[in-house]
Amino acid sequence: MKRLLLVSAALALLAGGAKASIIPTLVSVVPTGSNYDYTYAAALASDAGVVPGDELVIQDFAGFQGFGALPADIVGSTELTTDFIPAPGAKLVMPPGFTDDPTIPNIVFTYVGPPFHNKNGPFPEVDFTLSALSKYKTFHNDGFSAITIKNSGPSQGTPIYDVGATSVPTAIVPEPAGWALMILGLGGAGALVRRKRAALA
Repeated sequence: MKRLLLVSAALALLAGGAKASIIPTLVSVVPTGSNYDYTYAAALASDAGVVPGDELVIQDFAGFQGFGALPADIVGSTELTTDFIPAPGAKLVMPPGFTDDPTIPNIVFTYVGPPFHNKNGPFPEVDFTLSALSKYKTFHNDGFSAITIKNSGPSQGTPIYDVGATSVPTAIVPEPAGWALMILGLGGAGALVRRKRAALA
């Protein structure tokens, strides 16, 4: 029993110590004129900092119309494909299960301020929001990538790479239930045509 408690405590410590540096979460989609303002909440983890050029990329932001409110030291841009290089010869594009569509822009948030929380950490977590505009109201999940810098411990000064899924705008497409009804309808129409042909024969 004592051994089980020790193992559980060790696992809890490991789980508590493993933090992602930046994870964007869609918190609102608000009409703004003829567009929709997508606002993401994120936090810079206590063991991460940023230096000029560090980025957060949200993949395949369909219907992009510009950027909304951004923090003072962050600038927005777009690109059609994204590659982060975590180690020589290795490429980290996007999380498994997602592909980067080269016809839909990725939105890029780049840090341009002075080094921040980049060494002698950990520091308190820093919350912030980012905003971009789309002509589409509907959304689905797609990938994101972020690069920051480790600010404490023996690996201080080394890059941290985060990948995952977040919500992005998408052009309106039928819901799965809608597709199912269309398929059933076409199948039913085909069955009726076959019955009429068989009756005529």
